[in-house]
Amino acid sequence: MVAILPFDTWGQSVGAVAGPGLRINDRVEVRVFQEDDLTQQVVVGADGTVRLPLVGSIRVAGLTTDQAAQRIRAAYADGFLVNPQVTMVLVSAARRKVVVAGQVTRPGSVDLRPGERMTLLQALAEVGGATRLANLRGVLVKRGHGARERLFKVDCKAMATDPTIPPFYVEEGDVITVKESLF
Repeated sequence: MVAILPFDTWGQSVGAVAGPGLRINDRVEVRVFQEDDLTQQVVVGADGTVRLPLVGSIRVAGLTTDQAAQRIRAAYADGFLVNPQVTMVLVSAARRKVVVAGQVTRPGSVDLRPGERMTLLQALAEVGGATRLANLRGVLVKRGHGARERLFKVDCKAMATDPTIPPFYVEEGDVITVKESLF
């Protein structure tokens, strides 16, 4: 009856920063009141930072725009400006997706909608569902990278038919593989 089986023993939270925080490739506008030359649109880099005039790289990944603005304000206040007023606006969010491969109708990526959670069954439906050769009793979900990688084996067939089995939610960056059934 158990539908979700982790293949590792790391027991750590994995994946990208959850919640409303800024993420890599988000585009933001940083405004410094009455300092037009410091107002800029920047992209959160692969290291989770934004590069700004005078203060250089400031780590903002995982922070809300208000928290990031406060961090930038503190950097400008440290020897550059007197009582700087900094605001940050999210201009465009980075594309968040999962990848679905194997025995599905249309393998490829599935965009995750901002502010919504998506179940594994919904992700499979987004790619047209499973082929007739699919093994839905052993769908693999790879989450994270390197030492923080976790592999889950999910019984989607049981999950779809048994209302007592809780849904398995996909997360940004998951790689879902639907293997071929041996019989």
